[in-house]
Amino acid sequence: MLASDVLTLGAAIFGLLTSIAGSSACFYNSYRANRINLSILKVRAQNLENLIDALQQKLNGIDVLKPDPRPWIDQAKEFLSKVNIPDLESRLDENCVDNRVPNLWHRCGAGRSIEAKIQALDILLENGKRVSQETKIKGSKQPDVLIIGNARTKTREKIWDHVSRGSGPATVCVYGIVGVGKTALASVIHNQVLVQRNEFETVIWVSVEYGSGLRHIQEELASKLHVDVSGATDNMERSKMLRSVLMQKGKFLLVLDSMWHAFPLHDIGIPEPTGGSKLIVTSRTYSLCRKITRKFERKEIYEIKPLSEVEAWELFTGELGPSILHFENETLRMAEIAVQDLDGLPLAVKMLAEILIDIHDEYPSRLDAAWKEELAALSESTSFLGNKSQELVDSFKYSYENLGELSVNAFMYCALFPKGYLVNAKELIEYWMWEGLLGQISSLDESSRHGRRILNELKDAHLLENVNESGGEDSVKMLNIVRHVAVEAINKSGHQFFIQGGNELSEVPLPNCWPTDTERASFVQNRLNALRNCPNSKKLSSLLLQENPLNLTHHENFFYKIRTLKVLDLSRTHISSLPKSLSGLTNLHALLLRSCPNLKQLPSLSTLRRLIVLELAGTPLEKLPDGISNLTSLRRLDLSQTMLNIFPSQIIGKLTQVEELLLITADHGGYVWGSKKIFPQWSGACVEELVDLKRLVVLQLTVFNAKVFNSYVVEIEEKRTSAPRNFKFCVGGLYTSDDVVDNSIAVIGDYNIRLPEKTSGLYLMLNSQKITSLKLHGCIRDLTVVDVSDFDELTYLLTVEMLGNLRSLKKICIKRCKKMKAIIQPDEEGNPSSITLPGLMTLVLFDLPVLKSICRAEVLNCPSLRGVEVWNCDELKLPEMLLGRNSGIIEIKGDKQWLEMVKVQTPSSKSTFKFSEASVPPELSSAPCYRVRRQESFVAANPTQSRGRFGLSAVTFTKLVSREGNLSAGDKNTQTNITSISTISRLFRVKGGVPSSHSADNLHITNLKSDAEDSVRSILGIQENRQQSL
Repeated sequence: MLASDVLTLGAAIFGLLTSIAGSSACFYNSYRANRINLSILKVRAQNLENLIDALQQKLNGIDVLKPDPRPWIDQAKEFLSKVNIPDLESRLDENCVDNRVPNLWHRCGAGRSIEAKIQALDILLENGKRVSQETKIKGSKQPDVLIIGNARTKTREKIWDHVSRGSGPATVCVYGIVGVGKTALASVIHNQVLVQRNEFETVIWVSVEYGSGLRHIQEELASKLHVDVSGATDNMERSKMLRSVLMQKGKFLLVLDSMWHAFPLHDIGIPEPTGGSKLIVTSRTYSLCRKITRKFERKEIYEIKPLSEVEAWELFTGELGPSILHFENETLRMAEIAVQDLDGLPLAVKMLAEILIDIHDEYPSRLDAAWKEELAALSESTSFLGNKSQELVDSFKYSYENLGELSVNAFMYCALFPKGYLVNAKELIEYWMWEGLLGQISSLDESSRHGRRILNELKDAHLLENVNESGGEDSVKMLNIVRHVAVEAINKSGHQFFIQGGNELSEVPLPNCWPTDTERASFVQNRLNALRNCPNSKKLSSLLLQENPLNLTHHENFFYKIRTLKVLDLSRTHISSLPKSLSGLTNLHALLLRSCPNLKQLPSLSTLRRLIVLELAGTPLEKLPDGISNLTSLRRLDLSQTMLNIFPSQIIGKLTQVEELLLITADHGGYVWGSKKIFPQWSGACVEELVDLKRLVVLQLTVFNAKVFNSYVVEIEEKRTSAPRNFKFCVGGLYTSDDVVDNSIAVIGDYNIRLPEKTSGLYLMLNSQKITSLKLHGCIRDLTVVDVSDFDELTYLLTVEMLGNLRSLKKICIKRCKKMKAIIQPDEEGNPSSITLPGLMTLVLFDLPVLKSICRAEVLNCPSLRGVEVWNCDELKLPEMLLGRNSGIIEIKGDKQWLEMVKVQTPSSKSTFKFSEASVPPELSSAPCYRVRRQESFVAANPTQSRGRFGLSAVTFTKLVSREGNLSAGDKNTQTNITSISTISRLFRVKGGVPSSHSADNLHITNLKSDAEDSVRSILGIQENRQQSL
């Protein structure tokens, strides 16, 4: 081999070795770099996992974040699922050729994969850090709750509509009694808003503890806004800081839960929401909501009411779950009663369920028996649901403790009534008045207004709940939980109450069973049969015994040892007489004997000189009790619906302090009021005595003679200071409808009367006079209701000329007028193109077979009109244009056939009218609620003793004459000697009563044939039967 070849081979070998050595060094460096990159990948992947966990933890908490980090979290989790670090690590160490030579191919691929994943992970981490930095708390979730009840569901939907719509009201207030579910409803809306990703930038919930001051609320709001207000010197400065932050928050929702005080939101630092921002406020009362938001224009206020019994039971069973199905019926019935006693308060229902669930855990072996024991213990307990409800009870205590002294005493008085008892609101105020809780009575009206303010305060604090049943008078009741608070307040106050209402007692407890120095005692709604076991209490001021049988003989000395008594209520009992010891109650202010169907007489009341009110309504009393003229302190005398037929003169005149006289007697009896001006020798009480009562404010009276009534009206017009401010009169008969406005007059029969000033309601019935339209005499400008029924000949109701004086008229009701053609009589000089009734709100027409129109004008403008109700008026056509409220809909009710006809005749009315098919209301279809009273003549000084030849009084003969024109030819014996009867009647009309025995007229009577007497008696009998049939 040549030297040159050797040199070449050596160089090649050296080059090869050098190359191998270099490749080994390069491989080693690459391997080490891949290992380092793998470590970096592990660390970065762990960082990514940590970031995912941090954001996930926030998402899993009560906070709701913005922007929503979930898309990034999903992307990061997907990336990590593809980063298989063990696989990469295995590939970096992979060998070949029997595991003796490194697999450079796989190892290099793994290195490249690691580098790519690090780059992708770096980008993902960078994005994650940005998401984490930008993510802020949108709001914190409230505990999820279930809304029970249709009314609540509808309210929730309305509130959600307001909150979700940018154009809706900016502020929504929710009020209701403690524990009724205001917070639950607000939390549902709050949580629903949180899940809306793009609706609100910030959602804030601030719970206001009761008793919190303005500063506390500001600091609580500041903590939710992450604002430091510690440097602020006063409330105003904190308010400015909070308002500035909120205005920079963009679109926000702020919930202020349980506002107890009327701090204006502006003073707290809350601006009026704009730009789609919303505010929800929950509070106890409507007045608080109004005060809190008084400077805000766009707002809605909703009341949350307690659950119904069915809804409360649904909530209760839902809380307990299916295990409740395994209990005995008796146990379930006990549970139902317990739930009913909670008055529909969801919070209390849940507390009861929790109590029973705890028993389930503690006594699994005898669960049913344990439930019975616990439910029985709760029903007998003096506390409300034991310690479980202390927070709820404390909330009511706070309301009670913030009352003034007068309101506290009035509140405690309410505890005298049985559990769940409905007490008439007016009567409750009067209990306070008669007891002296409202101070000295200057006038009943003023004290009543004072009492109404206190009542409203108690209702506003939800210490009393308003109840209005079937559209009657308002009543109130005390919830059971509030009653517990009231009884506890009584015990702590040192007052002694003996509360035994609704306990099914059959006799009054023995004196030694009464608390020492009892001040007030209640036995309402028991089974007491008699007034026995005479109480012995020197401080007793109120004794409530209403709604007991009391149908046995009483102990005559029952009241002997309770001479301090101020209020005695025996209403709605079957008592037939009162113990003689009643006369010893010289401090008595109120003797209440309403609706006692067996009480026909009373003992003398002459010693009860401090009596303020005597209530005898609905008793069959036939004469005034003795000694009533001595009741010089009397402010109210209620003889309504009694059988009083004798009222001596000069009694009323001695009651100089009387303010209220209620004298509309029963429909089958009643005293006949006369007038000295018309009948000078009238011996009983007369209307002139009423005129002389200077303090009289309220008068309700039946006057059977229209001339007497007109005489009274003239008298009060002449003596303007003596006119009652509130009145109800029945003329010619009795009208017993409940739907009668104050200051009303009901006229039954063919009478023309004069309307006194301030007459608001006019009810006209049973008139057979041939009149074209009403002729109203007197003051008609204050009329709000005109109700006409059973007019035989009436063709039109009103004239065009009258309309100018009827601008206050709100309701027209016409019934059973067979000849009525139109409501408004056409004008002889030409009909106006437009007629306006500015105040008319309701028009009711029933059974008017020939009624064709309301008026002949083309346009009837009634800007206040809300509804027209029409039945059995098949010929009636509405005006071409009936204009109601501005942009308002007029509801047209009636039978189907007539409605279809109106739709066809007025096709353009669909945009103006809302047609509603309805059956005839009972108040229209039922029998008339008036009674015709026999006409009286008032000719004798003592009508019951003035009798003629036939033993018939002058009054009786005049009754005959007044009905003579109504006798039909078919009546048996009515045509016999009508001439003689008329002569006798004429003679009885002479001044002074019956003619003297020496007069020629009297001789003429004596010579009348005997068959005339038979005719008189026959006719009278026929007419009596006819009246009874009416």
